[in-house]
Amino acid sequence: MRQTKQKKIIQDVLEKLRYSHPTALDVLFETQKIDPSISKTTVYRNLRELSQKGLIWRIEEPSSMERYDVNTHSHAHFKCTKCSRIEDVDIDIFEIISTAFKEQKEGKLSNINIMLLGECSNCQKQD
Repeated sequence: MRQTKQKKIIQDVLEKLRYSHPTALDVLFETQKIDPSISKTTVYRNLRELSQKGLIWRIEEPSSMERYDVNTHSHAHFKCTKCSRIEDVDIDIFEIISTAFKEQKEGKLSNINIMLLGECSNCQKQD
């Protein structure tokens, strides 16, 4: 994969926003602060490419925009159902689910994307 100036800026922005699990529009907004000439098409293309190469994770949710995660180690995500904040949950779920999967199905898992839903501590305090 060729490293371009734009791709480097996008990767730097993803690293900067790593804990917020940014959308493509978040990445676009931040990259254009650094280099206003970077287009929406460039950002989307590079996010797709980085995701396909396994350098970032694309977090897909049926009811909202895709988000991106630079943490590609096995982990789950927690989404607050009130404020929509997404956080990493450092549980090694791959081994647990992979073992159960092997017992029931033939095949091999390459990745697991789990979204835990609930209410974050900040939202609980507001109630």
